[in-house]
Amino acid sequence: MHGTPGHSSLIFGSEYGYGAVFELARILETFRDSLVGEQYLTFNPGIVLGGTTMDFDAQQSRGNAFGKSNVIAETALAAGDLRTVSVEQRERTKQRMRAIVGRSLPGTSAEITFEDSSEPFSPTPANYALLDRLNAATHAPQPMQAAASIASSAFSFRKSRPLSLPWPSRSPL
Repeated sequence: MHGTPGHSSLIFGSEYGYGAVFELARILETFRDSLVGEQYLTFNPGIVLGGTTMDFDAQQSRGNAFGKSNVIAETALAAGDLRTVSVEQRERTKQRMRAIVGRSLPGTSAEITFEDSSEPFSPTPANYALLDRLNAATHAPQPMQAAASIASSAFSFRKSRPLSLPWPSRSPL
């Protein structure tokens, strides 16, 4: 996410807009509001950062942010996990998430990237049988509740400055 930094007394005005953290909050809330309830679909923003400056190491899934309470946040990031049970559901969800990210608040901009880490695992009798065998083989203390737990895509989004180099597309699982 990118917002225009400035003194916090100027937030929401036409020159500075809403800041990166409010844009990130809008995106996450709209994801929750729009996507919750679809069968077998889960998504989780596992890490969130925001402030005046920010560093994020996707390989280590860790980051640092610096900011002051009286400065409009210039940068923000969320990275997480998206799980689906079919390619169609995954692609439809990505399209919906891209549309949400594309409707930025005034004075902000955002982008979202996805990294598919496995193919969807549909909830069929054969796949449930395979899941039972996988759970038994790994001695899982709590068996997975749905076959959807196998399929995963990582997502990340952050603000980027206009005309800047794109952020790394790799995101943690």
